[in-house]
Amino acid sequence: MILEKNQIAAAEAASGKTETQLMELAGKRCADTLLHEYPENDSFLILCGSGNNGGDGFVIARHCLAANRQVAIILMLDDIRTPAAIEARQKLPDSCLIYGYQELSETQFQTMAQRYDVIVDCVFGFNFHAPLPDFLRSAFRWINQQRLSVVSIDLNSGLEADHSLGDPDALHSELTLALGALKPVHLFSREHQKLDRLIPIGLGFAEPEASRWIQMDALQVTRLLPRLHDNDYKSTTGRLTVIAGSPWMAGAAQFNLEAAQAMGCGMLHALVDPAVYPILQTACPHVVYHPNTLSEADLTTLLNQSDAVAIGSGCDHLTNLETLLERVLHCSSVPVILDAAALRCLARHPEWLNIPHGDWILTPHVGEFSALCGRSVEEIQADRIRCAEEYALAHQVTLVLKGADTLIVSPEGLRCVNKTGNPSLAKAGSGDLLTGMIAALAARGLTPMEAACCGVWLHGKAADKAIEKTSLYGVHHKEILAGLDAFLFDHQKELWR
Repeated sequence: MILEKNQIAAAEAASGKTETQLMELAGKRCADTLLHEYPENDSFLILCGSGNNGGDGFVIARHCLAANRQVAIILMLDDIRTPAAIEARQKLPDSCLIYGYQELSETQFQTMAQRYDVIVDCVFGFNFHAPLPDFLRSAFRWINQQRLSVVSIDLNSGLEADHSLGDPDALHSELTLALGALKPVHLFSREHQKLDRLIPIGLGFAEPEASRWIQMDALQVTRLLPRLHDNDYKSTTGRLTVIAGSPWMAGAAQFNLEAAQAMGCGMLHALVDPAVYPILQTACPHVVYHPNTLSEADLTTLLNQSDAVAIGSGCDHLTNLETLLERVLHCSSVPVILDAAALRCLARHPEWLNIPHGDWILTPHVGEFSALCGRSVEEIQADRIRCAEEYALAHQVTLVLKGADTLIVSPEGLRCVNKTGNPSLAKAGSGDLLTGMIAALAARGLTPMEAACCGVWLHGKAADKAIEKTSLYGVHHKEILAGLDAFLFDHQKELWR
């Protein structure tokens, strides 16, 4: 379950528990988890803020003391503000050591931090807004530099709940305990690199009636994947037209086509530069090829006979790409997947976004998205969710913003962050495979959002399968396709009716 700030507040109100009861429950469950995860560690230094997150720290301290662990608390901010946190502090035994951060010298603070086995971060909760106060920034930066053992409660202090990042000096943790539900920022852990491991701590919150967040897993993907029936034939399992490749970049088209075939697409057409046709005919003999100089009438006929169109991969040197893309955007009534050179072409012609259109799926990395939306890479990285959502809604497209934690946003504002994959995908050609997979799923009848979410998840899962047999360095497109086949083979009984 993923909840945003306003949903957390609503879930707490609907739980039937008071703030004090929720704090006691959260603190007890966090303490139990700490003692389970760190059975050999005798001492905990708890950094507390002034709100309910600090109150959780007081409850954790009480239970750790009851388990005969050494505990000290440092109050990182001046005042304890909330009634529940004040009450939690009053319940602490007199033996609990409590210090004020402002009363400690830098040397005293650093000595204490190094003396205790584990630092428990209870400074800021889900209401934090960057930037960090300067006096905390220096302390957090030092802790991060020392690579001390840190456990963050709910959120790493310095991260913002509803955003993809936070302050660059947010505390880094080896473990974060997410209270009640995951928050959006937890989903971007590979982007912000602030937490190594995440454990959800249930507080009995009910699932919201409506959520903008979609979570994908093997079960969900398998449910969405098109089934094969005994009476299927090539025209019932997806007709896809691919416009890809150009001189010096034939491989991009090959990867599109091989990935589409691996996703079970029954009929593949490709518009290619005649210069690369001999290469592609040898590599992908199952494809029907057409010259990129196809007449307007013949191109329209081909588009009308397609269930989806993919355009742009490896088209950097395709001399008539602009003409082809404009024609596809104007004439195609089926999903159109834009990648690479097509995205750059669209960025040069933003007026084409005003063309009345059906389903478009855009697959930019952050640099390409910067050109599309007119924002700097730094601004996008600081708030990927807002930037992607604004663009998808404004232009009514499905946006696949690629990255370590790829973000997918629908024209209605639904969101999905992908959690499969690994650094073996950080190679040229990986995106071409993804485009072919998404396009094939769209051609086989999935909605644009379903095709994008399933395609991205499967792309990452295929890479995860690949590194079971091949090193991260050694994984290339053949290993990715073999990993995809391994996953589909594992679920073959569910996909064949």
